[in-house]
Amino acid sequence: MSGKTRRSKLSRTLTKSKLRLRRKIGCSFGSTSSLQKLRDRFIRGKAESASCRPSVRSSCRNSNVSVPENVKVESRMKCAAEKILQQWWLYNDDALSEASKSSIISKRRLELYESLQSSGLTAIDTEDAPATVRIKDIRIPLVFHGGESLYGRRGFDVFSVFAVFELGHDVCDTQLKTVVYGLDTDVQFDEVLTFKNVPAGFSLRLIIYSRALPSKNCHMPAVKSWLHMANARRKHAFTDSRLSAKDIQNYNDFEVIAAFRLDAEHIGHSGFVILDLDDNACKLNFPPSFGHVTFHLQVGFDCFKRIVSDETLAYEKCGQVQTSVRCILSVSSIEVIAERSDEDQLLTWIPLTSETRAINNSNVLEICSPDGLLSHCFTGSAAALSRLYEAIQLQKTIIRKWSRFIDLGDTC
Repeated sequence: MSGKTRRSKLSRTLTKSKLRLRRKIGCSFGSTSSLQKLRDRFIRGKAESASCRPSVRSSCRNSNVSVPENVKVESRMKCAAEKILQQWWLYNDDALSEASKSSIISKRRLELYESLQSSGLTAIDTEDAPATVRIKDIRIPLVFHGGESLYGRRGFDVFSVFAVFELGHDVCDTQLKTVVYGLDTDVQFDEVLTFKNVPAGFSLRLIIYSRALPSKNCHMPAVKSWLHMANARRKHAFTDSRLSAKDIQNYNDFEVIAAFRLDAEHIGHSGFVILDLDDNACKLNFPPSFGHVTFHLQVGFDCFKRIVSDETLAYEKCGQVQTSVRCILSVSSIEVIAERSDEDQLLTWIPLTSETRAINNSNVLEICSPDGLLSHCFTGSAAALSRLYEAIQLQKTIIRKWSRFIDLGDTC
């Protein structure tokens, strides 16, 4: 018998042995074996984790969908997050933290939507709330108080933290940050939080959540719970041990460490906000190295722009009449543009304030500066002049409402 024949016979023998072993394993587990249950749980866990992604909530917010649709999305995300926390043995610590955070956000958003529905509204009224508020450069600098050690107190040296901003009937959350004292100098959130359809007299609420992780290198009593939970995962994996599940769920619970309410009139003209965490902190949950929180608030006025265009509308400049002009009104100026076939031409730029005077006669509209030294005249049909006059009056009303924020926004 040649070597090739012997190798082929040996291969067939090994293949038959593998098949017999596979049949034996299949018969021992049965149709509803633990292996099949494990596979089902893994697939189900992957699906629940995918439905719990923050991008689902972001896409819903950016689509301006109705309140009932938002309620459905948040309810599904809340259920998915709770299932992940119940089946903690299928996930690592990062996934559990994200699920716990998602559950908190969904609960809060559902509370706001329920209050909106109880008032009889199914959509947010945007007539008196046209502004856009952006919050960026959110930071929590790390400082050390009272001679605390580099690793903090009670054997904790790692904290997970995120911030939640509430404005009107909308909630925005930052990404989840894990801070290791001694390695990081501050907690900085890179994203820009955007709130649309914000009224002039808005009130902003800030809530900071955090949870502490015990140090692996510290021999404190708190570390025993960490070791207990690690052993529980290793020994009781893929089981429904209520005690272990409760420990893990408490281990991943976030607690409020500080809460603030900031009214519009308390925000300075620079838009820079600094809040002292020591004043509003929950002392039992407060990490030893969190001193204050800072962020920049910017009001966008792009949606305030109004365009008045008419074939009969004309602008008088230096004794010459420029016909077919277009007026672009923002919260700080009026741009008069001559429409040309090849390229539009900017004729003048008129400053616009709440004190700007507009006088509409029968066939001439005059715009005067507050001191009366400068004036600009427009001619045209009565309908065109009336539309321009109404647009100027409306912009002046908006300027009076948002006067303290004009310098913070996009005035172009």
